[in-house]
Amino acid sequence: MIDREALQRLQEWGGPKLVREMIRLFLDNSPERLGQIQLGFERQELNAVERAAHSLKSSSANVGALELSRLAQQLEDLAEAGSDSEAREIHTSLLAAHERACQELQEFLEGAS
Repeated sequence: MIDREALQRLQEWGGPKLVREMIRLFLDNSPERLGQIQLGFERQELNAVERAAHSLKSSSANVGALELSRLAQQLEDLAEAGSDSEAREIHTSLLAAHERACQELQEFLEGAS
């Protein structure tokens, strides 16, 4: 689920402290992005879904959660296109990918300590 090479590149650029900090920021902030996506669906505001998916896409890629980033990109594109039902289908996969990515990143942090 997590591209270890992406984490390695991040470590080469900024050291192990930066990697841990980026992962912690992702773990702390990504649930808020998911909440914004859910709220956007509830309010039928696809522009809010699009913005939150865009943010999640970028932060996911930064920590090597490439599958999650790919799904967030799909969700962003579908929301931008106004494809509500298709966006909702991707949302289910996005939630599962987020859970797996967070678990693996948490395990990485525990192993790095």
